[in-house]
Amino acid sequence: MIKDFKGKVAVITGAGSGIGRSLAHAFAKRGMKIVIADLIEDKLNSVSQELEKMGAEVLPMVIDVSNRDNINELANTTFERFGKANILCNNAGVVSGSHMQLLTLEDWDFVLGINLFGVIYGTKAFLDGMIESGEPCHIVNTASAAGLVPADNGPYSVSKFGVVALSELLLVQNYNTNIGVSVLCPGFVDTDIINNTEIIAQARSGLFQPAPEMVEASKIQLENTTRLLKLGMSPDTVAEKVIKAI
Repeated sequence: MIKDFKGKVAVITGAGSGIGRSLAHAFAKRGMKIVIADLIEDKLNSVSQELEKMGAEVLPMVIDVSNRDNINELANTTFERFGKANILCNNAGVVSGSHMQLLTLEDWDFVLGINLFGVIYGTKAFLDGMIESGEPCHIVNTASAAGLVPADNGPYSVSKFGVVALSELLLVQNYNTNIGVSVLCPGFVDTDIINNTEIIAQARSGLFQPAPEMVEASKIQLENTTRLLKLGMSPDTVAEKVIKAI
């Protein structure tokens, strides 16, 4: 458990909007140094400016969490700049999925690469350094209610179930260390994850191209989900719940 946040270092992936942005603001209000990472550069820069206006020391980095070299660079740069990382929020995520027969292997690679392997890579890159610091540290992995009860979006639910399992494993394995672990399983939250998914997919053109059948089959589902997200919990409220858990 971390009781005093001031002067400590928080690392947040997917920090350009939504829950990640709100986490960054919540940590900055408590006097933390903030490392923010996102693949969407303009949103990342906007959040960086917001945090600087709050008086926080900020290190923004444009990274793809599904790329191991990018994640290792994030960890190395964090430890070189600040000497430690007290809180790691593996928060980056995308939402996509449809019926199994419509999904390509590339569809699975895209979602699992970011939602699950991004968490695995982040944890692997930071964990040893966090333990070696000897200071109270905490890892927060963003899953979803879809990681507890399957939703009709195969890759997304599978990735989030994996994040829940990984987090429970980390908690058990690090029970007698300075590492705390939480897994965040929100329901509908008012974020821009659907639009962000489209931007990221376009940025990775050639690596991920949704099957036309999947696009058509998902259209109504995504429209309905977008409406539900707008009725969901505020990401600021979610961030405060995370603070209490830490």
